[in-house]
Amino acid sequence: MERVRSFGASVVGWLVVALLLVLAFRIFFSVFGFLIQMLLILVVLGGLIYVYIRLKAGPPDTP
Repeated sequence: MERVRSFGASVVGWLVVALLLVLAFRIFFSVFGFLIQMLLILVVLGGLIYVYIRLKAGPPDTP
């Protein structure tokens, strides 16, 4: 009976470790994805502001 309890405890322990690893990876990848998304939004926003300023300035003066 002692071997069955030991085996059961080992299985439960590994399940706890696996669940913690899955949770850690989900947190890591969600933070990483959020940072990439924010960087992409900032690049697009910066590009749109650049185009707006260039269009607002009008054509360059030619001699």
